[in-house]
Amino acid sequence: MYEDNNGQYPTPYSGWPITGNGDFSNEIKDDGIMSAVPTDPINVIQGSNDYRYLYTGDGATYTITYYLETGSIPGQSAGENTISP
Repeated sequence: MYEDNNGQYPTPYSGWPITGNGDFSNEIKDDGIMSAVPTDPINVIQGSNDYRYLYTGDGATYTITYYLETGSIPGQSAGENTISP
């Protein structure tokens, strides 16, 4: 949706933004794509808010690196995973 609205994917941000509070999260909220970026329910229950992801891209493509606590999602393993278009 961001690409439809802006003609490109968001440009990269450095570091591992905290879900819902990083520059990338703020940009997609400000663009009206999402009203809020979800937080990790396991970490929230444990009192931490550090579910992290890394977005890298050049405007034409992107990769999101993310971590899963469990391997219960078909085709996804616990730990680091990546996705791109």
